[in-house]
Order: sequence, then C-alpha cells, then structure tokens
Amino acid sequence: MLVTSEVDTQHIEIGGEEKKIRFRRSLFWDVPVSALNLDKNRRLILERVFSRGNIEEFKSVNLYYTREEIRETVKKIDYLDNKTLHFIAKTYQIKFAEFNVTKGRCRFK
Repeated sequence: MLVTSEVDTQHIEIGGEEKKIRFRRSLFWDVPVSALNLDKNRRLILERVFSRGNIEEFKSVNLYYTREEIRETVKKIDYLDNKTLHFIAKTYQIKFAEFNVTKGRCRFK
C-alpha cells in the first residue's frame, strides 16, 4: 500500500546525483522547479532561505555551500529586510558597508 502525505507533496529537492537539498515548495512558488540549479541559482536560493526559510533549510544550505560562498553571495543580494540583514551580518561577520543592500535598497533603523 502506497501512502502519500500532504507534506511530501509540498517539498522539492534541488541538486544533482551526489547532493540534493530539500526545500518547501512555497519558497520557490514563482520559479519552475526544473529550472533551479544549486550552483547557478545560488543567490536566489540563499535569498529565499535567509528571508523565508526554516532552520532545516538554513542548516542544509550551510552544509552545501562553503562559508565563503555564502558570504560572497549574500553581499550581492539586492534586498534584505533589516532583521535578516542583521542576522546575516552577525552570523557571517560581514560589515554593513559590504552589502549591496546598503547602497539605497534597505533602510537601517
């Protein structure tokens, strides 16, 4: 007997044969799943996980990408809310001036 839960249908796996990361489908509601690539779409993936992801997704991207890959990629994100920006800056020891968002896209309070 095959049992499929509703939770299973709401997740996607992105990656190749060697390594895959499981995400909630709601993170990428506007993107065709088949078009996502962990390396080519790194910035989009990290932006969604940091802004809307849960702890499991956060841990998964930290296991897949190196700390330096994450640092360099998040600096290029165009928009982050203040809470997320501060979390990333503290977690990865990045100065606010290094973020692209500090160039007028995000308001600091």
